[in-house]
Amino acid sequence: MTLGLVHVQRIVARLPTEARAPDDAEPAKPASLVPLLLGTLLVALGFQVHYFLNSKAQYLRFLDPADLVWVLPLFWVGFKLLVFPGSTAASRYGPLKVMVAAAALGGLGLVGAALAPSLGELISAQMLAGGCWGVAFMAGISAALGMGSSGREGLVLGLWFTMVSLASAVRVGLAIGGPKLGPGAAELLPWMPVAAWAAGAAILANLGWRYRPRLVPSEISV
Repeated sequence: MTLGLVHVQRIVARLPTEARAPDDAEPAKPASLVPLLLGTLLVALGFQVHYFLNSKAQYLRFLDPADLVWVLPLFWVGFKLLVFPGSTAASRYGPLKVMVAAAALGGLGLVGAALAPSLGELISAQMLAGGCWGVAFMAGISAALGMGSSGREGLVLGLWFTMVSLASAVRVGLAIGGPKLGPGAAELLPWMPVAAWAAGAAILANLGWRYRPRLVPSEISV
């Protein structure tokens, strides 16, 4: 997919000027892309560890294993409920701001899921975390497109999705090697997504402050 997007970008670069969409912004420099990619990696890693490694254990505090099929999809219900309002917010306030807000609010949802004293509160926290991941995912795509403007959209968006895939690979590695890390790792695992989302939000907030003249909200919403 990344190679295909890069190929399309080269075709667009050879088009006559009048055939291109008007855009006087210069492409983002590599130094500006690193914080976006690192912040994305951390937020995506937090999602991967929370949903695939922590969620079942959190629900099993209140439910039998046979009942998990009814509650695990609620994370994705939250995803779908908030992703469209999140798109509207990204169009109005800018994708980086929305991505930071989603990561910060989602981190609170992760804390709530780890400490939930009842099934109802756990479900609410899971749906909040799912919704915030949906908003962060959508806003991240918009931010990548905005920072890759003027012909580098394919390259930057491809790199962005690579970070999401890398987070999945890291989660698989944790799942395979987790038992070898000892009982202390199991106690820290619920808090790893919280730390990842907090760190990702901080990195993206710093990027948004330095890069705000470029990301005009109305031009880059998805």
